[in-house]
Amino acid sequence: MSLGQFFFSFIFLFLFLGNVIAQPGIGIPFGFTPTTPVVAPPAFAGAIVTASAQDNSMIILSPAGFNFPFAGTTYPYLLTSTNGWVALLSASDLSASVATTTDSVAVASGDSSVTVPNAALASIAVGMFVSGNSILTNSGYAQVINVDLVTKKVKLNVRFTAAVAAGVGTFNFFNLIPVYFNSSLPTNQLSTYAGARPFITPLWDDLATSSFAYNLTGSVYSIRWTSKWDKANAAANNLCWLRFDATPGATYGNIGFNYYNQAYTTAGTPSASIGIAGVCTGDFYSVRPTAPTTAAYDSTSSSDTLSGQGAGSLRFNNFSITWNPFSPNDNCSGTRLPTDLGLITSSCSFISASNVNATTSGSGMSCAAAEVKDVWFKFTKPAGISSVIITTAPGACQISPGTTIEAWTSCGGTMLGCTTSGTTYPTFGELTLYDRPCTSEIFYVRVTGDGDAIGKFNICAKTNGNTPSPLTGTTCGNPTNICSLPYTQTGMTTAGYGNEYDSTNAQCHDPFLNGEDYVFAYTPTANICVRVQLTSAGVNPSVFVYDGCPDLGTTHCISSVAGTTGIIRINSISLIAGVTYYFLVDNNPLNATNNIPFDISITSLGTSLAYDPCAAAFNLGNIANNTACSFGTYSTECSQPSATVGYPTPTCGGFIDGVTGDVWFKFTATFSGNLLIKTQPSAVNPTNDAAMAVYTGTCGAFALSACDDNSAGNSLPQLSISVTSGTTYYIRVWTVNPANTGNFDLCLTSACSPPNDLPCAAVYVPLGGTAAGYNTCSGFNNEPPNSAQCVVGGNVNTVWYKAVVPAGGSIRIRTHPLTLTDTQIQAFTFGSGCANATTIYTSKGCNDDGPDCGTQSGQSFHDYSELVLSGQTP
Repeated sequence: MSLGQFFFSFIFLFLFLGNVIAQPGIGIPFGFTPTTPVVAPPAFAGAIVTASAQDNSMIILSPAGFNFPFAGTTYPYLLTSTNGWVALLSASDLSASVATTTDSVAVASGDSSVTVPNAALASIAVGMFVSGNSILTNSGYAQVINVDLVTKKVKLNVRFTAAVAAGVGTFNFFNLIPVYFNSSLPTNQLSTYAGARPFITPLWDDLATSSFAYNLTGSVYSIRWTSKWDKANAAANNLCWLRFDATPGATYGNIGFNYYNQAYTTAGTPSASIGIAGVCTGDFYSVRPTAPTTAAYDSTSSSDTLSGQGAGSLRFNNFSITWNPFSPNDNCSGTRLPTDLGLITSSCSFISASNVNATTSGSGMSCAAAEVKDVWFKFTKPAGISSVIITTAPGACQISPGTTIEAWTSCGGTMLGCTTSGTTYPTFGELTLYDRPCTSEIFYVRVTGDGDAIGKFNICAKTNGNTPSPLTGTTCGNPTNICSLPYTQTGMTTAGYGNEYDSTNAQCHDPFLNGEDYVFAYTPTANICVRVQLTSAGVNPSVFVYDGCPDLGTTHCISSVAGTTGIIRINSISLIAGVTYYFLVDNNPLNATNNIPFDISITSLGTSLAYDPCAAAFNLGNIANNTACSFGTYSTECSQPSATVGYPTPTCGGFIDGVTGDVWFKFTATFSGNLLIKTQPSAVNPTNDAAMAVYTGTCGAFALSACDDNSAGNSLPQLSISVTSGTTYYIRVWTVNPANTGNFDLCLTSACSPPNDLPCAAVYVPLGGTAAGYNTCSGFNNEPPNSAQCVVGGNVNTVWYKAVVPAGGSIRIRTHPLTLTDTQIQAFTFGSGCANATTIYTSKGCNDDGPDCGTQSGQSFHDYSELVLSGQTP
């Protein structure tokens, strides 16, 4: 069929039938073109059934030089039944069926009846065909009309053309192997037909034929039946003829059903399918009349009545059907479009396919240049998947010897891969596509038979998760993309992936970055909290998480974990929608190799903390004077960052606006004085480094009051602040980047001031002596403003000491930090005594960091404070 013919056929079907076939019988792909009026018949000649109402008689026709193509095979013989059907036979069907050939009989032109004795014919059935010798070939037929099992004689009805001279013929009796044509007709349902030979049924029903004829015109062979529509009918008033077109060109392989313009009646209800069937069960087309000159057809349900309405009232009349062979998925675009496998899943759902009647798309396959006859498929990869597997396998019938497959991004787009082999089925192509974008995609698949051989095959496509190819994971520019969570990969390694990011150029500057590194990238579509777990049999494994490429100055190292071997885990990381995060797997090569094997798992926790947003801050209630510490357990896991506007950035704990997740608490003071906010590690899943800040005001309109990182020990915070009765205070707690999130305990305690909190309670320190102390829960009331703040800012937690200036007028004052790790000192004289310290005072000097006192591991320590005062009044 030409392109123009195909468009005409399609439009005609649409207008005429109102629908077209969904999925054709894949082993026998045919187009369907109904036409009216009926195609004009040729002049019929040849054999004529002369006996009255022949029933179920079968005749083999063998036109000279006639080879009819059907589903890739040519057939030289037509096994024709007076019951209105034709089966195509091969030469092997007959050669395998020959019985004895020793019987001869004298024949003459015209009709005659002869009886042939043959003891070997005892098992032959009435109606079985008997073929003649060369005298009869192409010019006549012999038909069994009776078998006498006692005398072992077969009576034949013989028909010859007048051009054949009388002579002696030797008859070959065929047992018609396979046996399904031996003693009974195939089943009346095309959907269950299992004849293993093509089966064409333009009139198949409960018929009795009174006249049968054939015509050979060029390469077109026609067969005509005149019959009773059912055996109980009084007259043979139905006429139907069938044509097989073996003419090279556009009509090659066409089959025509022609229902001639002739009135007819029926006494019963027909009960058989009308249509065609292939050699594989399930390969069929069933035709159903919708009016005498219209029809619908499909390959999913077999209509077993000519009317399709049960009453048997509709009969084809003045109507023709042309079956034109073509591959329904022959092209990538235009007409006969790819078979759509739909939205794929993780399961391989094979469908039966065929490359019968395939034509070429142009060039050969990229991995099999000689293969050009192709068919096409397409499928949709869902979003969140980066890898797919396309698999072909042997079919169940008419099996292809093998396949080659190509995958494309679109028709005429980018070819993504080509293969001629697979794992389970070595000669059938199986192709894996890696590292595809995380968005949904449509792929096109081109399939050829190996060596352009035709046959059936199965095909499926399935998702392959986010399985990476061996070519990704090297750098931020070539990472292994994670499309969706959960994400799990096993059997991986950093070996061979290079050391692009190390302690010198990557944020975190950690020696656990100095091995070879493997890079994953993930861009969440919504805010999400994830857990990362790495299992490695290597030494010193580590995982680092960045909100940009590790070696960029704007990138933050937001989380990390390291260990000696085995399982290491980042409890949780809060990721922001639209930000691309890089997960770096590395190791410390100190006393180890510079690479590790690993398995990685990244899962969504789906956890939200009720006290995560400021607006839902955990209410610690009213805090009165003399409140004792009572710890409660809380967590920083899955905490999300707060807004930046109206939330002053904490001045401690490495806080990063818009990146660091935090949790919120609040309380209201019902007294004025000092309050201690204390934390400690929780017994279960503790965070290993946290900080906190205290604010006054309301969410989104805060003033920062205090901030602390490590004062409680164990890298946890502790703050002592002065509170005012009736004021509500907010506490912001976070895990310091890149520490591991987890649990912490928090309590508030009041009336906890140290004894030397006020100037008048200063502890005397003798010259040359020392005094121990603490500033936990100390405040800044009733003293000079900003005392001991060489640089103003932060919270003021002062305690007081006093000393007498010696006779020389010089004095040195030094602090030695203990659990308080960083100090400031300031000296005062009070002209009106300590009782008036808030208003009458003279500062003698302030010091934050003392002078260098040597180095340790290359670091200078300035955490102690020192004042040297001279010229003072003894």
